[in-house]
Amino acid sequence: MNERALAGALAWMLGAAACSGGAGNAPAESRRPSRIVSVNLGADEVLADLVGLDRIVGVSAFADDASVSSVAGRYPPSIARVRGDLERILELRPDLVCVNPYNGPDFLEALRRSALPTFRFDAITSLQGIRSFVVALGARVGEPERARAVVAAMDARLAAVDASLRGVASRPRSCFWNQGWTAGLETSIGDVIERAGGANAAAELSIRGNAAVSLEKAVALDPDVWLMNEQGALDGALAKTRGRVVRVPGRPLGALSPSIVEAVESLARSLHPERFP
Repeated sequence: MNERALAGALAWMLGAAACSGGAGNAPAESRRPSRIVSVNLGADEVLADLVGLDRIVGVSAFADDASVSSVAGRYPPSIARVRGDLERILELRPDLVCVNPYNGPDFLEALRRSALPTFRFDAITSLQGIRSFVVALGARVGEPERARAVVAAMDARLAAVDASLRGVASRPRSCFWNQGWTAGLETSIGDVIERAGGANAAAELSIRGNAAVSLEKAVALDPDVWLMNEQGALDGALAKTRGRVVRVPGRPLGALSPSIVEAVESLARSLHPERFP
């Protein structure tokens, strides 16, 4: 960005901040944003169901990756693809920037100092966290009713899974595995396992969050099921354990949006096929 363009962007930015109440999580009653930039995939996915595309001027570079994104193909090329580049974001003249902790501390600090209006949500560790995220973002962009509808649709699909699994006699001990990493307590993947009628075996290690685990500890867990994404592979020692491999597409399994329900549905069918004729 040249000096003249940067000066213009900064002048506009200060005006936007004055109109919206300044930096940080601007209050829901501030003016309805019409130039929204999302710098993370979770917001890309939720915004696609909350606002018209004419109100979005930038989405994350992951939005087009069909292996992880549920909105691949939904955002036209006219909408910019962005990463944690403040100058590029300034060029788009947003009146709201959606971020989360995964965007990196240096970028988040630069964004805070810029005074651009932001919507920042905390790390999501459960299905309830996804519900809260959708409701909060809906309120911030002036679409609370749409947000409630998105959450209601998510809950209806989960309720259908619950009904199919009612009274199951066993909950297979299931361990997520991805190249030495697993999902312990307080993780969305752990929540997926529990909601799909399984028991999160990695929780027995008393680890919190997504964490690296030694091969020895993983072998000692000896789960009934190794949960993996489509590209995952078991190390030699793990392949010799009794656990069967269940694969769930990585896109919904790692989602921080309502599309995670697809992972619950898929895993439930694999763990309890007799309940899903």
